[in-house]
Amino acid sequence: MGNFSIYGGALSLDLPAAWDDHSVYTFVAPEQSMGAGLPTMAKTQGFRPNVVVTREGKGKYERLDAYAKEQLGASQKALPQMKVLSEDSGTTGGIASISRVFTFVVPNQNATVQQVQIFVMHGAWIYTMTFSTLPQFYAEHRKLFDDVSDKIHFN
Repeated sequence: MGNFSIYGGALSLDLPAAWDDHSVYTFVAPEQSMGAGLPTMAKTQGFRPNVVVTREGKGKYERLDAYAKEQLGASQKALPQMKVLSEDSGTTGGIASISRVFTFVVPNQNATVQQVQIFVMHGAWIYTMTFSTLPQFYAEHRKLFDDVSDKIHFN
């Protein structure tokens, strides 16, 4: 059995040793204004900017760029209307990272979402932080996301 601790140690699980940790944390902002001319999806369901943080074992990946490239291929296959706007190398929490900005149309919703993904390899793990918002709010919300990502620390 492997012991996995989440939520700052508030919850621990004993799982079979062969299981992989693919932790996912999701943080959501307040719903965006309905009067802002939002697409149909947002008018009927509301849209909440969000940050999703995932973690998985690095497995076969010795280099972060190989992982990011494979993730791009999987995303493009799942989201045929995906458009990469930029991809840059940098640092996050003092560790080399890759940042990718893109848009995609949510299938069956005719709504465009803009995302930035930051990939970081630290120890035996690869972390992906994905920030999502509507394109018309991207510049404003990106500043908030940058403030958050500038304060990330890896232990």
